[in-house]
Amino acid sequence: ASISVVNNSITKVKIIIGKFGKLSYHIDEYSLNSAFNSKVREFLEQLKAIDFPVPPSKDVTVLDINLIDLIETE
Repeated sequence: ASISVVNNSITKVKIIIGKFGKLSYHIDEYSLNSAFNSKVREFLEQLKAIDFPVPPSKDVTVLDINLIDLIETE
C-alpha cells in the first residue's frame, strides 16, 4: 500500500490559539480542490468550538500548518 496526495489538495493554514485558549485561523493558501477546501473550512470551524488549554507562555501561539488530503492505494 502507498499513500499519495489527492489532486494537489494541500491547504496552508495559520492556526492561532489566543491567550485564553480560543482558536482562530487564517487560510493562507487554498488548494486547487474546492471540495477539499470546504472540508478544511468545516474542520477548522469545528475546532473553534473547542476550548484549548491556555498556552504556557500566557501569550498567543501561532502554528503554520499544511492540511493535506491523502489517499491510500493498494
